[in-house]
Amino acid sequence: MFVKQLFIADFDENLFHTFVPPPNGLSVEDAYTKAIWHMWGERGVRTFWRCGGLGNRAPSELIDLMLKINSDLGKHPERSLNFVGNQFGGASASSIFTEVLIKKKLEILMSQIQRFPDGTMWPGPTKGALDFLRWVSEQPHLGLAIISSGHEEFIRKTFEVAGVPQPDFMVTEDQIRYRKYPKDIRDRVKPAPFPLALVHQWWLRKNLYGPSYHDGNFNNIASQERRRFVYTGDGTKDLHMALKGEVTFGMFTENSQGLEPEIYEASFLFNNWKDIVVVLAKNRSRLESGVPIGDILVREAGGRPMEGLRRRL
Repeated sequence: MFVKQLFIADFDENLFHTFVPPPNGLSVEDAYTKAIWHMWGERGVRTFWRCGGLGNRAPSELIDLMLKINSDLGKHPERSLNFVGNQFGGASASSIFTEVLIKKKLEILMSQIQRFPDGTMWPGPTKGALDFLRWVSEQPHLGLAIISSGHEEFIRKTFEVAGVPQPDFMVTEDQIRYRKYPKDIRDRVKPAPFPLALVHQWWLRKNLYGPSYHDGNFNNIASQERRRFVYTGDGTKDLHMALKGEVTFGMFTENSQGLEPEIYEASFLFNNWKDIVVVLAKNRSRLESGVPIGDILVREAGGRPMEGLRRRL
């Protein structure tokens, strides 16, 4: 009997290069710009860039910020109901415009996910990501969850075109934006730990059942389960979410130029997903026996057995 552990990964620029545009196409940020132009014209685009562009924000977070910076954009949301559906009648301006933005940008992006005649695809995988995704899907002692400010249909189609199995669970903007709590959108998205809490809740429901939910040891059990998580991402929002959620964090640094010194707060750094596969495959029996996955990765990084996996400095 083995102990299951969970690998949690950010999607954009951690597993797939969504910020790099396809040939003759638009990057994710370009799609946002075009969608916002359709919604509000030049004044909307100016406000978007006053916000610093997309900045790895969730759509609901971005719209909330844009309406705070330029309140005129929030006028007459009812004019968009024909586009998003009358079920949003009575919803806030922020909620309605978030739905408009999502629908418009996905109209652009979904058609771009494809494999090209030369064998490449958009969005292209990061270094070693496909090897990792295939390998982890074959491990009965490991689960895979995705946390993303993007959308489930985009991620699922990307996995399908890439020819890799779907993740076990996802927390995306689609699950976040319809929730009433936490009330402040900033408490629902990275770097707040709420997305990690949703993954933790799913994992407990999936793997703990019966008396464990009702006896006095449940909190201890839940805490122990979190030790068997590791989260990886490519930015400081990912880092801070992991720190707040008390989960071991690995920083993916394929493009290491210009990275903030803050990244060295990560438990370990790596630039090729194949290095993760090598370490975990070598330690399979330890993983199955319940040695926390994060402990294994941090220990191996400290020993510097590979060029691409290294402990924080």
